[in-house]
Amino acid sequence: MALTNYCIYKWLIFLLETEADEQHGMTLKDINQRYLWDRKDIFKYIPSSGWTRTGLPDRKKELVDAEGKKYTEYLDPKITPKTFLRWRHSIYEQFGLLIQQPIFKNIVQNRYYLANPELLDENKTLRETLEHLVDEEKRGYETKTLLTVSPRGRKKKADGVSSVGNSMGFVSVGGSDVDYPDTRLGYQDEPEMVGIIQFVMSIGEALVIKYGKMKRPGEKRDNDKDKKYVLEPQQLKCINGRWYVVGNLYEYGNRETSHLVIYDVERIRLCEDEDILIPRYQVNDGFDIYNLIPDDWTDYLDPDKVVSLYLKTTGQIFDDQPFCQAQMKLDDLSGIMYTIYKVYVKPDKDFLIQYLAYGDEMRVVDMSKKIEPSDTDITRKQIKYLNDLRKITL
Repeated sequence: MALTNYCIYKWLIFLLETEADEQHGMTLKDINQRYLWDRKDIFKYIPSSGWTRTGLPDRKKELVDAEGKKYTEYLDPKITPKTFLRWRHSIYEQFGLLIQQPIFKNIVQNRYYLANPELLDENKTLRETLEHLVDEEKRGYETKTLLTVSPRGRKKKADGVSSVGNSMGFVSVGGSDVDYPDTRLGYQDEPEMVGIIQFVMSIGEALVIKYGKMKRPGEKRDNDKDKKYVLEPQQLKCINGRWYVVGNLYEYGNRETSHLVIYDVERIRLCEDEDILIPRYQVNDGFDIYNLIPDDWTDYLDPDKVVSLYLKTTGQIFDDQPFCQAQMKLDDLSGIMYTIYKVYVKPDKDFLIQYLAYGDEMRVVDMSKKIEPSDTDITRKQIKYLNDLRKITL
């Protein structure tokens, strides 16, 4: 069965080409309405089984009637902001076609249009390519064979290197900083969110997310799940196989609270509000992720000495993707809601970047009362420094 989305990409591209321009874009609500009208035509050559991949599933809502009986209400499928962003990223990555919001008199409009439709008929190739890909996708469903397409303009990635444009700062892999000036976006061996973040950085569009990391000493995170936050990504970095992003964060509509934070890319959750206005921003040239680390950190930690420490996490967040290569899960000391990991690290700048990427879901703990201390364990003074460091930085 085909594993592509070219039917929906073609529909969205041609919809915005004919129905939207820089002055009169389409809202996501408008696009959703047109999707409901057009979806049978979009997938008319694809069997219903294929809709689980290319179409959007019907939504379910569990309700309770006046007598207390539960029942399920089925709602129309909906293009969520996250799905729409994924589609925009893929369309830009594969075809160079940019779907963005219009800006009128320096005010961002909550609408979308195709910014460079002229590419469709450049040398009369791209429009024909789209038609061809859709035909191949349909044939893939009919013959139940996989369709694999190499995105236009993509080159083979250098071993161990990922890339972003120079305006996005560097991206490093394997602990070494590599400046690889190429405009390609994303690879299959990276988390999907890496490509999305590279995409929004390239067009200067912030992310509206759920989890804010806005907690300060003495503050409570009441109703934090209901709040929206804006993240302005400035730089990506890969450490020990995990991707991290640093950027300015503030509560939606309150930019005065902006401050720098680090996130584990795979733990970012995008806001799904349909009518939200996506703020614009600029990536700062020469931004350095290590500027978040205080100057006095070497007074407490020796970056050249391997030490052991214990991480207490919410759930099992380092099971599938370890925090570092030398990691042990201590099942006998873990609970239902938390997990204890023992890790061996060099407490250098990369370690601190990783450490600062986690808020309430991870902290360093003193296990000396439960486990016989070893010569490699960090001291209580160092544990206190790390916990205080996060309170100050985040």
